[in-house]
Formats: sequence, structure tokens, C-alpha cells
Amino acid sequence: MYKISKVVGAAVLAASAVAIPASSAMASGATTSHTIKVIAHITANMQWPQEASFAFTTVDRDAATGVKVGLGMLDCAPNLSTHKVSCDVTFALRGGLLRGKLNFSPVAGTGTITGGTRDFQHVTGGTITAVPAGHDELVTFTYHS
Repeated sequence: MYKISKVVGAAVLAASAVAIPASSAMASGATTSHTIKVIAHITANMQWPQEASFAFTTVDRDAATGVKVGLGMLDCAPNLSTHKVSCDVTFALRGGLLRGKLNFSPVAGTGTITGGTRDFQHVTGGTITAVPAGHDELVTFTYHS
């Protein structure tokens, strides 16, 4: 269970590393593709055994520079028969919030962005992937705005 929690946490961190201001492309209706790579680190974890669910927070750092770029919160529920975990996630970034759904297997995670606020209210086609990177996760966040 710890390994799955770690993967989910990394994905949250990756998304929180994004802080893109509104651009003229957003205003004109054109879309621009963005890719962010971050290292996610879980900072706290809470489990509810009677419900077989857990939550945790993350700190995200830019994969290239190591600079802190955001925070994340994940609320997860495992499926014990498939050994996968589904999470509702929120990423707090300088430009606003990103919300999404993440699905994790024991070795990696993929998900989609379901909404955002402020600079991220026009994000479309967002995906997140997370793979183990030592004790943390390398998270790649791709979206259009």
C-alpha cells in the first residue's frame, strides 16, 4: 500500500509545479500544449482502515531545478480485487487550483484533469503520469490551454 501511496503523491506534486499565467493564446481561443516534469514527495499520510481509504499531502519540486513549485492533496480508495487505487486530487499552484482523477497500479499512475480555477480554468486535455524515482515519484503533467 505504501508504494501505491507514493506513486499517487508524486502525481500530485507534478501538477502543483505548474504555474502558468493566462496568456494571449487563452484569450484568442488558440490552444498551447504544456509539459511539466516534477519530483513529488509525500509529506503526510492518513489511513482509515475501516473504510480501506487513505489521504496524503505532497510537496512538488521542479525536476530540473529542484525549486518548490506547489502542494497537493490526494483522497484515495483502493480496489482490493484489482490492486489499483483511484484518487480525487487537488493541486495548489501559484496560478490557481487544478482538480483531477488519478488511477494507480502498483508500479505507475495515469490520470486526467477535471477542472481548474483562475489561470487553469481553460485547461483541456490534461494527463498525468507518475513513475517511481527512488523514494519519490517522477511526474509528467501535460495539458492544453
